[in-house]
Amino acid sequence: MKQKAILASHGSPTPLGTKMKINKIKSDTLGELQFIKFCTVNEISIKKITEKSKRTADFILSKNSINVIAEVKDVEKNNTTDICWEKAGKVVRHKIDSSYQQIKNECENLYPGILVIYTNQPSFVSSITAEDVSAAMFGFHQIVLASNYKNKIIRKIGEKFGPGRRTTSNHCKSLSAIITLEQTRNNDFINTVYHNPFAKIPLCLNFFKGQGMYQYIADKEKIKQELFSSWIAI
Repeated sequence: MKQKAILASHGSPTPLGTKMKINKIKSDTLGELQFIKFCTVNEISIKKITEKSKRTADFILSKNSINVIAEVKDVEKNNTTDICWEKAGKVVRHKIDSSYQQIKNECENLYPGILVIYTNQPSFVSSITAEDVSAAMFGFHQIVLASNYKNKIIRKIGEKFGPGRRTTSNHCKSLSAIITLEQTRNNDFINTVYHNPFAKIPLCLNFFKGQGMYQYIADKEKIKQELFSSWIAI
């Protein structure tokens, strides 16, 4: 059974003020619209990237003289590809595969790049969890067992990351972080940032910081050895 991510106590969700002025930026999906609202209420400058001959990401964000490239993907309800009870990491892995080239094209080794996954699911359905993101980025969580046939004893000797990883020291290095964006029943935002330890240009830890924002890092050395490591709240 998938476990919900344990959120660090960094404050309450970001409220959506009823009189909030939203930037007039073209949005092609509900996820893009909600991300524009999220950035606006948190005073993050957001601009739509002009489409070019090659595939481009959606937005460029600016805060405190730092620029970040963002690609936004929706997890739709009643979609056979995006149902949230799929095998751990399948939905996130699919979003990485379908967005990474756009992020890489726009970052050009100059800016951090993020994948924002907006969950458009009814409140009674489980959303994307820390386990999903971990399985997609680093591989499936596996338990290593040893057996003694003579004594008929099976014991656990370790934990490791198995197949299915997308981020390594040689792959998806332009992806600095994966962000899950959700709305509560009160229409507040919860923004969870999972940093990629192998990113060529890491995302500044202060870029997404405030109420309703939660951040996690991973143990790079353990993951390089395929040893299991839980997310660490910062």
